[in-house]
Amino acid sequence: MDLFAYAPAASRAGDLRENLTTYAAWYIALAELLDADLATLDGRMARAPSVECRFLTPKSASGG
Repeated sequence: MDLFAYAPAASRAGDLRENLTTYAAWYIALAELLDADLATLDGRMARAPSVECRFLTPKSASGG
């Protein structure tokens, strides 16, 4: 398990809070910071506006 400091992603997470929960905003901000894909089952999160990370969802994994 890796732990990440909140501060580097705090501003971006705050920007995302208009359309997402605090937890979702943090996960997305961290994925963007790390230039990483984010695996989720949360369709709302994956469809949120202004998100710059890529999502891995069951639908994307099945090619559909």
